[in-house]
Amino acid sequence: MYIETKVTLGSSSPGVTLAGTLCAPADGTVHAAVLLPGSGPQDRDESIAGQRPLAILAQRLAERGVVTLRCDDRGVGESGGDYLAIDADTLIADIACQVAFLRQHDRAADQPVSLIGHSQGALFAFRFAERDSAIHSVVALAGVVSPGMTFMMRQREMSAHDVGLGEDGVDVFLHQSRALFDLIERQPDEHLRRAAVRAMVEAQVEGMTDDEVPDFGSVADYVEFAVADAMEWEVRDLLLSKSGEHLQASLCPVLCLWGALDRQVDGLAEHRALESLKRTAPKWGLVLPGMNHLFQNCDSGVIENYEIEGLPMCEPVPSIVAHWLKHGELPSRVL
Repeated sequence: MYIETKVTLGSSSPGVTLAGTLCAPADGTVHAAVLLPGSGPQDRDESIAGQRPLAILAQRLAERGVVTLRCDDRGVGESGGDYLAIDADTLIADIACQVAFLRQHDRAADQPVSLIGHSQGALFAFRFAERDSAIHSVVALAGVVSPGMTFMMRQREMSAHDVGLGEDGVDVFLHQSRALFDLIERQPDEHLRRAAVRAMVEAQVEGMTDDEVPDFGSVADYVEFAVADAMEWEVRDLLLSKSGEHLQASLCPVLCLWGALDRQVDGLAEHRALESLKRTAPKWGLVLPGMNHLFQNCDSGVIENYEIEGLPMCEPVPSIVAHWLKHGELPSRVL
């Protein structure tokens, strides 16, 4: 059993409040954690394709004695502000506000506080743990350990194959993606970067007709979409990210879980990246068979199937996470 309570808390910006949900065990609490969602403006449940991964995870953890806090991103749901107008430092500062709120809440009093990040949320959990030595531990669900450019090119390749581009089409797509990412990575000035991105996209679509981009209405509309997408702050932040360095510098234990069928984050590749790290603090990594990016049991990890694959954050994920948080080790049945 669990009890969910809506809460509000201050952000790192004056006048901007964050809204969230505290999900607590009906009985005693043995651990506390802040849940961090993936990329883009997300609500507290990380709602996607009719699924609510963080809500399900929070409820299942509460049934196992773990109290959690999850919040709407800025500009989403009941939180103030504008997510697209912030940057990584602001997001880190907002995480600090959530951690402070949970540490001071009576349901989490005297309990160790951990971070549980899903997808991009894991990346920010790694960063925050490096800064805050009081964080008890980090759980990364479908997190990225590889350098940002390596991960994004690997993700683009999986996406190209999933949409059936064919060998030649995949090669062209990857060449264009690498050129775009290189541009974004090396140009720190936002205005110069926007102009260069626009010129690159316009060159790529030269000679195309509106019929070739039916999902966008016209070539001009596609150009505007592509430029806006490339200019979101998260893109450059992820390209420049070096999660492995944050992991090596942080002092808390880390547990990383991936789905073997994940088509957004290559779990096997990220597990190899984790294994290659030399860090003082303990690290655990598991690739779970038959699971996708949302940790649904599935036959195919493609994004289009998220809506029909059943509930996310399926067993054994909640049991593994709760046991590890409480005991600092994996359950014997998964070893």
